[in-house]
Amino acid sequence: MDIYSILSHPFRRKILNLLEKEGFIPYTVLMDKLGLDQTGQLNFHLKKLGNLIDKDKKSYFLTEDGKRIIRIMNLNKRVLSGEDIEYLNNNATEINRIGVILCNCNTEISNVININALQSYLEKINNVVSVQIFDNLCQEKNLDKITNWIKENFINKITIAACSPKTHQHIFERIFEGIIDRSNIEIANIRENCCWVHYSSEKHMDSLITLNKAQLLIEAAIERVSLQREVKLKRVEVEKSCAIIGGGIAGMTLALNLSRAGIRVYIIEKSPTLGGKIARWSRISNIGDCSICFMSELIGEIVKEKNIEIYTNTEIENVSGEVGNFSIDLIQKPRFVDESKCTGCKQCIEVCGREQKNQYEYGLTKRKVIYIPFQNAYPYVPIIDEIDHETCLDCRICERACINKAINLNQQAEQIKIRVGAKIIAIGADISFDLEEYSYNPYNNIITSAEFERMLSSDGFTGGKISKLNDKGKVNSISIIQEVGPSNYLCEYSDILALKYIDAIKLQNPNCEVNVFYDLSKLTIKGEILLKSTNQNFIYANHVSIETREDINYVIADSIEFPSDLIILNLELIPNKDIANLRKFMHLTINDKGFMSEETLASGIYGIGTIYGPLNYNSTISSSNNVALKIISLLSKDYLYTEFSGIEINHDKCGLCGLCVNSCDFNAINIEVDKIKIDKFKCKGCGTCVAICPTNAIEMNINTSEKIFKTLEIFSKFKSKPKIIAFCCQSCGYAAADDAGLKKILYNPNTFIIKVPCTGRVDTEFILKSFELGFNGVMILGCSKNSCRYINGIEKAQKKVHLLKQILEPNKAKRIIIKSITAIEGQKFADISNKFYEQLSRGIKNNA
Repeated sequence: MDIYSILSHPFRRKILNLLEKEGFIPYTVLMDKLGLDQTGQLNFHLKKLGNLIDKDKKSYFLTEDGKRIIRIMNLNKRVLSGEDIEYLNNNATEINRIGVILCNCNTEISNVININALQSYLEKINNVVSVQIFDNLCQEKNLDKITNWIKENFINKITIAACSPKTHQHIFERIFEGIIDRSNIEIANIRENCCWVHYSSEKHMDSLITLNKAQLLIEAAIERVSLQREVKLKRVEVEKSCAIIGGGIAGMTLALNLSRAGIRVYIIEKSPTLGGKIARWSRISNIGDCSICFMSELIGEIVKEKNIEIYTNTEIENVSGEVGNFSIDLIQKPRFVDESKCTGCKQCIEVCGREQKNQYEYGLTKRKVIYIPFQNAYPYVPIIDEIDHETCLDCRICERACINKAINLNQQAEQIKIRVGAKIIAIGADISFDLEEYSYNPYNNIITSAEFERMLSSDGFTGGKISKLNDKGKVNSISIIQEVGPSNYLCEYSDILALKYIDAIKLQNPNCEVNVFYDLSKLTIKGEILLKSTNQNFIYANHVSIETREDINYVIADSIEFPSDLIILNLELIPNKDIANLRKFMHLTINDKGFMSEETLASGIYGIGTIYGPLNYNSTISSSNNVALKIISLLSKDYLYTEFSGIEINHDKCGLCGLCVNSCDFNAINIEVDKIKIDKFKCKGCGTCVAICPTNAIEMNINTSEKIFKTLEIFSKFKSKPKIIAFCCQSCGYAAADDAGLKKILYNPNTFIIKVPCTGRVDTEFILKSFELGFNGVMILGCSKNSCRYINGIEKAQKKVHLLKQILEPNKAKRIIIKSITAIEGQKFADISNKFYEQLSRGIKNNA
């Protein structure tokens, strides 16, 4: 590359200087700033600049080569001006001037340990230039003091010794925004991981042990931040649009709010119609109007909005990108009816001679092969299910009957690509249908709550009349059995439904006897159940069963029999089965009940409605409104600045074995032209590929192996034995440790925690190094199966540990444990730690 010929033209030098000054500049803005009239002229100079510049979507920016050339240009100016340039030989890549902040958290720390002794210890650590104690770092009044302190001491990296990063990291990052880069801030959790779980008591260690642990926690954080290299920043142009996945009441409410705020909205609904399950319900609890009328009005408002685009019968194939700029690939399945030509006359349905069970009536009625899902469906256009397509090709009578030529049996699936700034998951929940033990049989008058909703609906299979299904006879006694499904927890949602049903039944038949049963043997939480409802119709029994004798159904509650003309099995809401598929595209995790967890959602991804678990109408609308405000705030920005956090590849070390490709569940790594290619948009930063790479060619740019080894080295200075190292995933293992801290559950101070993004990040080298440094035991604590934020990190960790144990001597193998835990199981975390500590203590005594 001939630098002199490239820089010979003043326009090129001006382009480089402009890009250095402003960072990212769109093409048209660059034209204006250079005063050029012709695009060809600019294109010529941009081409000449070659690899000194690059393009991100619509904007140009300097490459690393370009930045080096700018430094040469600046140095050249200084030389030509006569300035003496001093050259220093310095092998260090970066000067570390680290400031340490001790947050006393309103004396929560100093009540347990000597905070002045802690300060004195930290001031002697290499690269630490200043240590400051704050009563409460979170207070806004400290901002000026912090800014001046950083400037006066020329601090470029910060270690904060305070509370958990899980709850306060975003606050700390905001405090230092524009002053210290996020990657140069390290948090030592001395509150939840130390002072709140190792405070002095009759049955615990003295405060000097706790002080020593706090010293090492902070020292390790100082060493980690000193090892942090520069992380590149990228500017993301914000798309003023969002995708709402799910067209139920929550999704449509949110869409309406966002559209009226000027944001373009794409509603993506898997089924052929908007409305969700509520569209088939009789009424919404505490809402005067019937469900279908209410939903029809809402859909009417949605359809009128120009900013809303609706895709029904559509599924997601792939998602890439990041907050502010996501790319979503959709596939819209064929309806085999042209929506633009269909008038909804239903002539095609009338002439169709073939039938299927009607899934929208839970199989209790029949429908034609070509059908409209229900009376107020949107779009009001017939559909042929793909499973029936071949049958229709043999018949084609509907095609001949349609005068508008709307039937198109050759219609193909359509590929659609959209770009959005935010994604909202609103797919709702499913209902349980595991009914074998309840003698379920609609034609024996044992029905589900979903079927009862259809019975109550005016467009349902009984026209809204409550009657027996076997003989259409009058119903004088009804039993409702609560919490029917696989879960064993109590849910207010079931009570709300039962009370709604009692009102609906009494409205039709005031003399009908209605009883609501709770089977306490199926619930784990029983103490608070009596507080849930004081309604006289509610019966709490230790055992509830159903028997049929002489064509009469009986509900038996603790040996007391209740004859019932109709038995309603009130089904639990269970996690939507589509969550498993969405996890491949979205950065989300699920809780121990299988619903989506809000705590670990990545930036730019939101959830609303029953995706989080059972919710009533008011809570659903409230969550939609709250999320609308967050999205409006996010998409009001023109640009977002984010770090290139994730993994990096050293091609010189890579042997192209392909292990990293196979280990990545997000398809972020591929081999292209004899090189590993990393898609930074798809990479979620779990680190699984780093742990599996045999040549260390892949490394994380923040949570590096070097940092973890250094942390182990610092923690190993703790003298008391047995000492335990615990690798905890940030979503569950580390959160459980935090939960123990928040609840102030005591456990032994000999357990040191290293937070990893996922248990899949745990390298066998970490375990072996732990033993080499004198740790007596290694714990790995991660998510439950199917609850991992990164799909199956815990399973990968289990396989690695299993293989490692096979080659280790038995004494070492039994000193490695791997457990699943949830974010709210602080007591379990403490129990595992204490039990492991006792096990290791016995081993030390036996070997003495």
